[in-house]
Amino acid sequence: MPLRLLLLITLFVGLTIVPSAHAAEFTVNDPGNTSDSAPGNGVCATSGGVCTLRAAIAEANALAGDDAIAFGTGITTIAIASQLTISSNITIQGAGVTVDNTGSGRVFRVTSGDVIINGLTITGGSTTNGAGILISNAASTLTLQGGARVIGNDASGNGSGIHATSGAQVTITGAGTEVAANQGATNGAGIYAAGGADILLQNGAAVRDHTGTTTRGSGIYVTGAATTLTIDNAVVSGNTGATNGGGLYATTSAVVTMRNGAQVTGNDATGSGSGLFASGNSQITIADAGTAIAANQGATNGAGIYAAGGADILLQNGAAIRDHTGVTTSGSGIYVTDAGTTLTIDNAVVSGNTGATNGGGIFLTRGAQVTLQNGAALTQNRANTRGGGVYVTGTGSALNIFDSRLTFNNSGNDGDAIFQANGSTAMTNSCVVCNGDNAVDRSGGTVPLALGGNWWGTAWGPFYSTSTQGLQCSSGDSLDPANTLANYGMAVTTPALTCGSTPPLGNWLTTPTAGCTGAEIVTPSTLGHARSCVGP
Repeated sequence: MPLRLLLLITLFVGLTIVPSAHAAEFTVNDPGNTSDSAPGNGVCATSGGVCTLRAAIAEANALAGDDAIAFGTGITTIAIASQLTISSNITIQGAGVTVDNTGSGRVFRVTSGDVIINGLTITGGSTTNGAGILISNAASTLTLQGGARVIGNDASGNGSGIHATSGAQVTITGAGTEVAANQGATNGAGIYAAGGADILLQNGAAVRDHTGTTTRGSGIYVTGAATTLTIDNAVVSGNTGATNGGGLYATTSAVVTMRNGAQVTGNDATGSGSGLFASGNSQITIADAGTAIAANQGATNGAGIYAAGGADILLQNGAAIRDHTGVTTSGSGIYVTDAGTTLTIDNAVVSGNTGATNGGGIFLTRGAQVTLQNGAALTQNRANTRGGGVYVTGTGSALNIFDSRLTFNNSGNDGDAIFQANGSTAMTNSCVVCNGDNAVDRSGGTVPLALGGNWWGTAWGPFYSTSTQGLQCSSGDSLDPANTLANYGMAVTTPALTCGSTPPLGNWLTTPTAGCTGAEIVTPSTLGHARSCVGP
């Protein structure tokens, strides 16, 4: 090979080989706040020759590659006087170490890079937005893990704990890792997410115990198209102080997913939606057995969920809205309002919700749509006045029930399972058993209920009588005798006053069934079928 050609090949190869990215490891050996004296030289050293956390971050920001920061023996608390800014790929191994801004500003700001914070406690931040951590930019990711804590920070604006925006991605993962007890934000004392940010809370992590004067979303506030929150086997609990959305507040087309045993529990709002407040065309999916919005307290409407403004709620695959017992006015479990707002309960459960004046399980109004289907269960709910299971009112509101169960619901007055004041109700191939004696009532509006083709827990099927003696023929689940039969959309046989006459043949249970257990009687009729459901 000619020497000139060999030299050209050698030169070309030399020009195209890219050196590997440099990665450095720095050990913080001083709790001070002085920065690095010469960022980029590969040595963490202040003018005094020690390595502080600020100096280590400055050095790592100036270097290419994935850098790591650890802490030397005896370093337990780092007191800073202004924010620490991260703009590179950095892992901080901080188990047992606290970074405290002592109320003088933000603790961390992430402007770019993949950042992992392991075990560190972040506290004492005080600023307008993102007092603990502010992360922005689609090129930014933050992972909190290994027992990392964002705690005791205070923002006057949004996101006392974490403020994420502009496409940033935040993952909070592992038992003991938490955003907890931050104070004071207008929206999202724990986490505020906007502008297409993605928040993932998983594997036992928690957002808990925020008690400030938050207006919306004491725990988490999520807003904006393409902004997402995923709660995967994690917990949002004990968040109080918000007017609306004690645990979660989602609006403006935000997307929220709860799955794999996720829990929103023990939260409290003074207004609506102690567990979850969903509005502004937000999309909410609550999925899987063990996943629940449960035992939230105190809201005026919707202690479990308040859905409005075109929100779309899907409860599916064994998930539950359960055990809300606060002083709710309407809808202890779920309050659904406004045309375009939808709630679909698909093979899922609304149970044990009590304390509401009307609508123990669900309160439906102002043109919203609710569907129960594929084995959904509305059970063991109670209203103090009307609609133990569900209360339907408002022109255009629609309740549709298919292949589902309404059992053990009760009210202090009318409509133990269903009370329709206005709107419409259609139910088919479903089971209405072991509710109170006045299971279904229609008191107003012009649309009759469509109740044909269901199972009823009374010897007389969909029972109707105008006499006290006649009512004694039923063990419960009868239709309100104050209404005309046309209000129920079907023909109903009325028993004789003495209860001694033979019930309709072939299709209704002929004896009361203790505990609602037993086999289905499958003979069809123009009225429906008879069966006793198994359990609540």
